[in-house]
Amino acid sequence: MSEIVKDCKIGDLFSLQDRVVLVVGAGGLGAYIGRGMALNGAKVVFTNTSIGKAQKVQADMAAEGLACDIYQLDVTDNDQVVDVIHAIDEKYGRIDVLINTAGIGAHSEPENYPPEVVRQVVDVNLNGTIFICREVGKVMIRQGGGKIVNIGSIAGDFCHTYLSMPYECSKAAVHQFTRSLAVTWVKYNINVNCIAPTWVYTPMLEGFQDNTYDRIIEQHPAGRIAAVNDFLGLAIYLSTPASNYVTGQVIYVDGGWSSGKPIDIPTEQRCVRE
Repeated sequence: MSEIVKDCKIGDLFSLQDRVVLVVGAGGLGAYIGRGMALNGAKVVFTNTSIGKAQKVQADMAAEGLACDIYQLDVTDNDQVVDVIHAIDEKYGRIDVLINTAGIGAHSEPENYPPEVVRQVVDVNLNGTIFICREVGKVMIRQGGGKIVNIGSIAGDFCHTYLSMPYECSKAAVHQFTRSLAVTWVKYNINVNCIAPTWVYTPMLEGFQDNTYDRIIEQHPAGRIAAVNDFLGLAIYLSTPASNYVTGQVIYVDGGWSSGKPIDIPTEQRCVRE
């Protein structure tokens, strides 16, 4: 059997077996993706600003018979990033996949944003992603390749809500950073891609009032807000050999939101040509 035919086996194309997967951010999306990868044979490592949240994820996974390592990490602290990535590299000897899910948001009128809030959002969402990719990239270059999956947002390309200017700017920068890194590191066999969600049921949206959810759902083509399980399949694809020739892409997972919001014209007002 030729190598091409062998490579067409689904089990090989999408294999995560024994791959070391680093998930930065143990919140709703990161926790679900990490758990899903562990279920498929990956060795999963979580980092999180709050070690308590990471410990909760670890305990929940242990109850299912799944193992993971956890590290406390503030992605905005460059020295911490260097130390933690070094520690993970020392323990495992490699990092095959990096999933960057750490992120925060804020809401205010643009003219009223406090400087410290703007800096914090940009620091976590953009600078933290850059710091992590830089250090993990060194490991991947040494080992001859790897997969990096950043989490962006449709807010990086569309003004999809009011009052979230720093978040939108930071995610737009993450999208462009993904493209820049991809074309620079493709020579090292490192794939860098970005998943851009719309609204997702995660702790980041817990501050929304019920009527806000209702308004989003009413205007959304899919008629619902995304759930964390909507992203696992794509994350696995971008983390495995199935996506070896895919790099520099920002992939929307938004239930059709970015494709447009059709206007529902009453039937009696529709123009039908004979």
